[in-house]
Amino acid sequence: MAEEKDRRHLIMRIGVVSIMVLIMFFWVLNIKNVFNAQREEDVQNKEEWTDIKNDLNNTLDKMNQGLDKINNANIVVVTTSSPEISSSTISTSTPATSSPIFSSSSSSLPVVPTVPPVTKKTNSNCPSYINCMPTVGEARACQIPVGCEGITQIAY
Repeated sequence: MAEEKDRRHLIMRIGVVSIMVLIMFFWVLNIKNVFNAQREEDVQNKEEWTDIKNDLNNTLDKMNQGLDKINNANIVVVTTSSPEISSSTISTSTPATSSPIFSSSSSSLPVVPTVPPVTKKTNSNCPSYINCMPTVGEARACQIPVGCEGITQIAY
């Protein structure tokens, strides 16, 4: 009986070792493919990143051209339609010297008209926020009152 038990242990050990050897063998064979796949993936990633970078650069160039056109159009409008101020001298003196930092006696500066801020009509009955946090027990109403759509916010 002890001999049969020892024989079974020997067979089990041989089986486990042989399975481990097979796993190690296939693992070593597959390592080469893993590294090749990573290299191919790196090349594809680099190509994708260069494509994305080129697309972004093209988009930014188009945006800059559009902004330049808008700025040029705004400059033309501001300089042709705005009144000009003839300033005599703007000076700031320091205790050590009394020479002006900036002076323009014969130049004229264009004035950009200021736009008054847009004010919203506020309803004094509107709350600034509505608390819609979940609670235990009774549910809260989470509806913004009529006329307070742009004023009241919902807090979750």
